[in-house]
Amino acid sequence: MVKIGDRVQIYETCSNYYGRCGIVIGDDFCPTFPYKVEFEDGDDCIFKGKDLIVLSTEEETTMLFEVGDEVRVRQPTNLFHSELGKVVSIDHVKLMYKVIFHRGNSDVYTCFGLILVKRQEEKVMRFKVGDKVKVKDSWFGHDGDIGEIIGADDRYEFKYTVAFDDGFAEPFREEELELVKEEEKVMKFKVGDKVKVKDSWFGHDGDIGLIVRIDGYAKSPYRVKFDVVDEEDEEIFAEGSLELVKEKQSFTKSDLKTGMGVVLRDGSKGHVLLGTEAGDVIRFINGGSNQWASVDEYDENMIDYDTSAMDLIEVYSSRFAYACLTDRVFNQDCVFKREEPESEPKPEPEPTKMTMKEINEHFGKAIEIIE
Repeated sequence: MVKIGDRVQIYETCSNYYGRCGIVIGDDFCPTFPYKVEFEDGDDCIFKGKDLIVLSTEEETTMLFEVGDEVRVRQPTNLFHSELGKVVSIDHVKLMYKVIFHRGNSDVYTCFGLILVKRQEEKVMRFKVGDKVKVKDSWFGHDGDIGEIIGADDRYEFKYTVAFDDGFAEPFREEELELVKEEEKVMKFKVGDKVKVKDSWFGHDGDIGLIVRIDGYAKSPYRVKFDVVDEEDEEIFAEGSLELVKEKQSFTKSDLKTGMGVVLRDGSKGHVLLGTEAGDVIRFINGGSNQWASVDEYDENMIDYDTSAMDLIEVYSSRFAYACLTDRVFNQDCVFKREEPESEPKPEPEPTKMTMKEINEHFGKAIEIIE
């Protein structure tokens, strides 16, 4: 069965095209001669199916050139004959290659109209997904901000998509970014800490909030979220503007929502799924401690009734956590972090009282005490 894209040879002995090879570019020209074939000199003609021999299929033919290949035009009658150009796109239906030439002109060709000069070499991108980068030039006011690369595609001019703490994502060229080297920093506070504000730009002086994000490279690294309505519910602070608040656990099992990420004491991670046919469950990532666990196995403080290793020690969430169910939720806001009580120091053991006779018997020889 002949189809569009096949490379064929003409088998009709009475035709002027007998023995020539071309590409099928149409299959519904007319009932008698449905197939239209284009030849390497740009000429074309219509044929019956029985007059064609398939030499290679569409899939085999499309592998001749790739986007980025440097090519030269083969056809002597073409305006750009012998000029060098680059393949910028492929029409996999019509099997046509769009080529842009060094002077900026462009045209489309079949595989017979081109000669491969140089294969596009695989490029090593400067940044990768997950890298922390600092913005040098932004269209949306992120100049100087630090974000995380969440997408990288070498096919586009704006190769990198960077996400920022404000939830906004923006595309960038490579030269608009610079890599931020991760360095271990000792921070006074951590994500999940309850803090009291000493100095605020938005009227939160004396308010208590939750640290939901930390950017160790910013002048004001701590993003604090407040439980307020119709007001600015988040603000960033410098270390000196906050003080730690120690209070009893406020996040409980009743606050769990579908999509939240949880971390167990044994290090396993999972997602909360409420209202399933099996009830309210935790589905573990990569198996975890098990494949799943029932939320009913926990008390209101998220302590497992049977095994301490299954206790929930961290909970992560975001506004769209329910829609993701991926590992990325663990890069979002930490809404709960269990504060472990400090263990009591062990008492010093009582000294053993022994006579000189008992000491000599213990060591099996005479002992002399030296002051």
